[in-house]
Amino acid sequence: MNLFQSKSFVPLSIVLVSILFFIACTTDRKPDALKTKEKATLNQLLEKKIALHYPADGAGAVVLIRKGGKTLLKKAFGNINIEHQVEAQTDMKFRIASITKQFTAVCILMLEEQGKLSLDSDIKEYIPEYKQSHDHSITIRQLLGHTAGIPEYTEVKPSYDHHGTDRVTMDTIINVINNASLDFKPGTDWKYSNSGYVLLGKIVENVSKQEFRAYVQEHIFDVLNMKQSSFYDFYEIIPQLSKGYEIAEEESHKIVHAKAVKPGTLADGGIISTIDDITIWYDALKNNTLISEKQKQIAFTSQSLHDGRKTKYGLGWWAATLGKYTTVEHGGNVHGTECYSLWVLEEDLQIIVLSNLNRSHPGGLAVQLASDVLGISSHLEQVKSFDESVLKKFTGTYTHEDGTIRNITLENGQLNSQRDQGRKFVIVPISEHKFIFKSDPDWWIDFTANKDKEIESLAIGSRTTLVSNGKRNKKL
Repeated sequence: MNLFQSKSFVPLSIVLVSILFFIACTTDRKPDALKTKEKATLNQLLEKKIALHYPADGAGAVVLIRKGGKTLLKKAFGNINIEHQVEAQTDMKFRIASITKQFTAVCILMLEEQGKLSLDSDIKEYIPEYKQSHDHSITIRQLLGHTAGIPEYTEVKPSYDHHGTDRVTMDTIINVINNASLDFKPGTDWKYSNSGYVLLGKIVENVSKQEFRAYVQEHIFDVLNMKQSSFYDFYEIIPQLSKGYEIAEEESHKIVHAKAVKPGTLADGGIISTIDDITIWYDALKNNTLISEKQKQIAFTSQSLHDGRKTKYGLGWWAATLGKYTTVEHGGNVHGTECYSLWVLEEDLQIIVLSNLNRSHPGGLAVQLASDVLGISSHLEQVKSFDESVLKKFTGTYTHEDGTIRNITLENGQLNSQRDQGRKFVIVPISEHKFIFKSDPDWWIDFTANKDKEIESLAIGSRTTLVSNGKRNKKL
């Protein structure tokens, strides 16, 4: 047969063009295919890491990872009810605890933009209910940034009844702190204060002439269509609200029922929400729906103390860094829930972890997940192994500048850090004198030795906190 006369014959030029066209198309598709494969591999890594944190037979969590507005991962892990092994779902509601402070801060900033208050005015102008037992001037900005020195209402004696039948209100809390002395002169130091945010909630009420929860409902939840968000009420049964648990022992990871404690909080930690509603909230912040870009940048910028030190806290958000990136973030924990939100601004990367397991360190997990997505190495990858004879030289009792006692003990070949009579946390070495907390690698302890190579002091801190120094007590 003459090939040139066959009907099945295709000219060589056409064959070559077809091959080249196929190669071009394949080449064009290859990056997308690789990206899909890389994304699948990354997601598997992320899911595996989360599942280790919240295993299938344990308490639950809902995790969202978004980058540039696109969802990389949205999934529920563990259980909403451990006893009956009821699996967690992505539409579960959680008490977001101190993440509520973001909402309170935005309420204040909205009222300022409306000309109804000033961040730098004395709070006496807006809250006569606070009968301060001191002569210092405190500004709204200082309340927002935790630099006012207002003591924690849970630490003031006498406090209020957590277990009684009477409702606890913001006025109840204010009455508790009315006669309390300040922890420090306003603007000279930083100390996290839920009490300050209770006062801010009362300022919102007095200035707006609305109850705090009504103001948030009308000006935030309704405006943004956050239909699954509301305020926790101890006396109400709330559908889809996660059952609460907590870790009783760090090392054994023993899980117990969370204590049924009646909260009196609204502005400092009272909101209930879902992963989808928190996503709506961050979209509104990104698009300046509620406050201007100028106000947002003020909220996202670290405050400064009178001596120039940066507090690493803005107005309702931690203002920190992760590697070379800028972050705004906040955690929240209350009996039976612990949550964390982290936003890497330059990459528009958002990590949200909502969990019904208190003391489960979702903040540490969020940082690990963000690091994986951004390709940042973790401190956990730098962990070294030291002999017990080396670890023993770090043990002892250290007294911090504020009088806090920290005990460093050696147990089962590992060092533990314990503040006052609190829980023990395992710390692991990443260099000769620097250790990180195993459960939350964001936290570190750096020991200092004298000329005789004896440990004499330590410094403890994290990405989001000021450093606290402690001197080793001399052995008797």
